[in-house]
Order: sequence, then C-alpha cells, then structure tokens
Amino acid sequence: MTLNIHGDLKRGFQVSLIINRRLIAFLVALAAGIVIAAQIGKMPSALPVLRNSFDLSLVQAGWLSASINGAAAVLGLVSGLLAAKTGVGNTLLLGLFAAVVGTVLGALSTTGEMLLGTRLLEGVGFVLIAVSAPSIIAAAATPEWRRRALAIWGCYMPIGVAGMIVLTPMLIATGGWQTVWWVNGGLLVCVLVIAWSMKSAFPKTQPSPAGKQSLLSQLRQSTQLTGHWVMGGAFAIYSSQWFMIGTWLPSFAVSYMEFSLNQAALLTGLVMLANALGNLAAPYLASVGFTRWQVIAAGQVLISGFGFVVFSSNIEPELRMFAAIAASIAGGTIPGTVMAGIPVHARDASEVALGNGIVVQCINVGILLGPPAIAAVVAGFGGWDAGRWVFPFVGCFGVALAFMLRRLELVKFGAPPDTKAAS
Repeated sequence: MTLNIHGDLKRGFQVSLIINRRLIAFLVALAAGIVIAAQIGKMPSALPVLRNSFDLSLVQAGWLSASINGAAAVLGLVSGLLAAKTGVGNTLLLGLFAAVVGTVLGALSTTGEMLLGTRLLEGVGFVLIAVSAPSIIAAAATPEWRRRALAIWGCYMPIGVAGMIVLTPMLIATGGWQTVWWVNGGLLVCVLVIAWSMKSAFPKTQPSPAGKQSLLSQLRQSTQLTGHWVMGGAFAIYSSQWFMIGTWLPSFAVSYMEFSLNQAALLTGLVMLANALGNLAAPYLASVGFTRWQVIAAGQVLISGFGFVVFSSNIEPELRMFAAIAASIAGGTIPGTVMAGIPVHARDASEVALGNGIVVQCINVGILLGPPAIAAVVAGFGGWDAGRWVFPFVGCFGVALAFMLRRLELVKFGAPPDTKAAS
C-alpha cells in the first residue's frame, strides 16, 4: 500500500512538473509578444511629437511608424527557417536581444533617419519573436487546449499596442519622447532576463526535422504550404486595415474630432484593446460551427465597413468612435482564426514554424504598406474622405482570399468541409 501511495505521489509530481513547465513556457512567450507589440504601440501617440521634432511629413511619419514591420515583411519566412534550424527558444531569446539593442539606440537617435534605422532593428526582434512564440505555445499546450492557447496568444498585439498607446502621452509629458524608448528598453530587458533564466522550460521539440534540410529544400517546402499563404494573405489585408486605424486615429482625433492628445490616446488604446475580444471569440465561433473562411470573410466585410465610417468627416464623432471599436472587435476574429489554422494546415511539426514564418511575413507586409498607403491617398486626393475608400477597396481582396481558403479546405479536408475545417 505504501509503495502504491509513493508511486501515485511520484506520478502526480511528474504531471504537476510537466504542467508547470508548459505554463511557464506559455507565459514567457506571451510576455515576449506583449513587450514587442508595445514597440509598435509606442509610435501612434508619439507621432505628433516626432513630426515636430524631426520635421516629418505625413507620409514620412507613416513610414516611420510602419518601419518596424519592414524587416518582418522581408524576413518572416527566413525567421521561420531559422526557428526550425536553431530551435524556437533560441530564436525567441535572439529576438528579445535585437529588440533591446534597437530600442536603446532609438532613444539615442538625433535624426529621423537614425530613428528609422533603429526601428528596422526593432523589426528584426519583432519578427523573431512573432515566429517563435506561437510555436512555443503550440508545442506547450495540450491538444484540447491548443486552439484556446493560440487565441490567447493572438491577444498579444492588442494588449501590447493598447497599453503603450495609453502610456506614451504620460511618458512624453514626463521626459519627452526619449522616455518612451527608455521605458520600453527596460521592459524588454526584464523579459529577456526572465526568458533566459527560464529557457529550460521551452519545449524540446526543436530544432525540428526541417532544420536538417538545406535552405533551398526548406524554401521549396514553404512554397507547397498553400493554405498558409492564403491565410497569410487574408491576415495581411486585415492587419493593413487595423493599423490604418491604430496609426492615424490619434492624429485624426486631435485634428478633426477636437480631442486632446491624452483623450486621443485613450480612445485609440480602447480601440486596440477591443481587438482582444475578437481574438478570444475566435475559438467560440469555431466551436459553434463557423469555418475559417466564414469568419475571415465576415471579419473583412465588417472591418471594411466600419473603417469607412471612422474616417468619414460628415459623421458625428461619437458614431466614429463606436465604429472604430466595432471594427477592431470584428477584425480581431481573424488573427485567432488564422493562428489556430496554422497547425491544422501543417503536415507535421516542422511545418508549424514554416507556417508561422509565412503568416508573420504576410502580416507585416500589410502593416508596412497600410498606414503609408492611406496617408498617400489622403495627401494626394483631397483629405480623409478620399482615404476612407481604401478600406472597402482592400477588403474586397480579403473576401476573395476567404473564398479561396474555402475551396482549398474543401479539397484538403473533403466533404463536408465546414465541419472538418472548423476543428
């Protein structure tokens, strides 16, 4: 009897240890995502100050805001290959280190060109974290919790962006825009130290078998992941629209809605945070029978329509505020849906990292092009009433990609596709 009790206690301790290691890995990866998203969120509220400090035009300010995503737009797939070869834990640590260096150098910048260069370095850190963290979470979660865990991961962007958008005006009032960069650098260092001390908790499933292949073989393999490219394209359309709102809403609210900078920052933070509700709703929508293509198509229609309202000058400010929040919630269903679809469309574990790389690259192409694109339309065609048409225009492509995904999953999963694709 004593031996049985001892054996039960030993097995119970082992199970508890496994659960704790998985929870630690999940929390560290999520924290890394939130602090790197804050590097995106620090820019919208700081843009009016930076434009004055560095004498930037509207379009130049748009490129400065989106430049952190420039590296990610180019290196997303390469980062996925790196994660497969060196391990997702090592990739996460490297990403945090790159972000720390970029943020510290950014605080020391004396010209707009120098600040732009440091934002590109922050972008390297961003893409490495964005590729490795969901792979860590997917490997750490049990199969029955994986979809929920990835939906929670999808909240890293709205939480990090919203939090820093709200904090930025207060930090600027305390010591100028440089204070924002120093505070963010400190947060990144803290997470880097924690991640380094807890690195043994990261899943040991990496380096994956893909890491043993040549780079050419890995690139060839990535071209076969059609589902990931289609989902990535849909994510790119959504991310361009969401960041059009997130980037320009503070400036728009100050100039055209008679908000103070603090009020505009609070509004934008609320809008960004509302996106988390959509992310958390994604697993529920799947559980009640909505398929990926249906969620993506509906999300695109709604964010396009509400985004159009946000930048319409002849509509009351209160209605525009509601439209901005509604657009963020509706669009938020897309990230959780796509992230949950990455493991489903992967044939084995090695393709999860590659799939993450593809999707992250596509996301950041959208983020990189969205804010400057609407700024160019506004500057070239007569104001924000012209710029609002960008939302339905690009939304049509998002809906088309949703229907492409429907056909792809019909072929891949067989009939009836709706039930199988929702899993």
